[in-house]
Amino acid sequence: MRTARIQNPAGRFLGVRLSAEESELLEQFREAHGRASRSDAIRALVRGASATPVEAPELPTSLSSQLEELVEDGWANSRDEALTLVVTLGLQELSRVHVERKAALRDAAQRLAERREARRRADRGGRGLLER
Repeated sequence: MRTARIQNPAGRFLGVRLSAEESELLEQFREAHGRASRSDAIRALVRGASATPVEAPELPTSLSSQLEELVEDGWANSRDEALTLVVTLGLQELSRVHVERKAALRDAAQRLAERREARRRADRGGRGLLER
C-alpha cells in the first residue's frame, strides 16, 4: 500500500536526539500551540527564533526590585506584567492629575479674564470722570 506524497517536502532531514525532559517540553509546546506533529512544533520554534526579539528597557536597580516585590506580593504574575501594571496605573494617575490641573488652569484663566474686564470698566469710568 502506497502512502500519500507530501506536497511540499522539507529540504533537509535533521536527526536530533533529545533528552526525556526536552522531549516532554517539546510535546508540551506542540500541544499548547496546536501543532499536528513534533516536526511542525520544531519548525515553529525555528521560525520564532528568527523573529526580532523585543528588548526590554534597562531599568534602574531600585525600580527592578520594586517590580520584583509586586510579583512576590502577588500583584502581578511576572516582571513584564508588573511593569505593565505600573505603567498603566501611572498613566491613569497622570490623566487624573491632568484633568484636575486643566480645571484649575481654566478657573485661573477665568479669574484673570474677570479681573481684566473689571480693570477695563474702571478705566472707562475714570476716563469718563476726567472728561467732565
